[in-house]
Amino acid sequence: MTRVLAWAAGLGLALACSAQDAPKMERVSIEDGSGAARWSPAEATVEESAEFAGADGRSLHFHIDVDHTAGEPNYPIGWPRMAMKPPAELQDWSRCDFLELVIHTETSRESLPSSPLGFIAHTPDKQNAYNRNLAELRKGETTTIVIPLSQIPRHNFVPHIQFFISESNYKHGDVLDFYIDDIALTRYAGPTLSDFVALQSIAFSDVSCLGARFRLLGVEEGKTAAVKASIRQGGAAVAEAQWELARGEHEMWLPLKKPLTSGEATLELSLGESKQAAKVRIVASPYAEGGK
Repeated sequence: MTRVLAWAAGLGLALACSAQDAPKMERVSIEDGSGAARWSPAEATVEESAEFAGADGRSLHFHIDVDHTAGEPNYPIGWPRMAMKPPAELQDWSRCDFLELVIHTETSRESLPSSPLGFIAHTPDKQNAYNRNLAELRKGETTTIVIPLSQIPRHNFVPHIQFFISESNYKHGDVLDFYIDDIALTRYAGPTLSDFVALQSIAFSDVSCLGARFRLLGVEEGKTAAVKASIRQGGAAVAEAQWELARGEHEMWLPLKKPLTSGEATLELSLGESKQAAKVRIVASPYAEGGK
């Protein structure tokens, strides 16, 4: 069985590291493959299965026979789907960092279309829903899709989730089998930097400050973590700062102690023993004394 890990856009630098260096994660399953009775299917079937399951031996089998004639009367080419209401204690996702979907795909087709399966989360209703095409799925593969919750607005209340296909993307008679091994909310077990970027890739030598944007994750509600920052050039620190920050996205600026020289500067962030750095190209300023 082939397993593929698909990082969603914007996941950031903190997870782009080797397994031995990866921060510890906490997780809680919304669906672990054992809850077929909680799902309401339409134009499809849902049952528990041991096929293509993870270590716990359970997966949720979402089966679809594509039929362009037997859908709802006004829409014979329809939207086979299954939906469920997460338990009340799992409808607030605001304390977590990611939504993780683990899905194995089998089909009678040679390959999947560009829009093989859709995922919807009501936040909190149909008119304000997060809708994502799970284009990472591949025939015969188990794919883990990790979606940063920063990409899902209003995820503090999610009373409804749904998987669906549009039959217009498939041929009549196609057979689809999606085995959902896990739907989980995950978060860092401790303070972690993510999505770090320098706000300027090029700056004039007489710039008064340089900025950084990053996300601070894994910090408990009501607490802060110390993030240190420095700008280095020629082996010396030309700016240093430390901020006590809460969990979330931050944009911070470091005032410079002295003008920079043409060449390259390094903007560095550190959190405990973890460090991340970005290069900034420094060019002579036309406004500096003696500039042209």
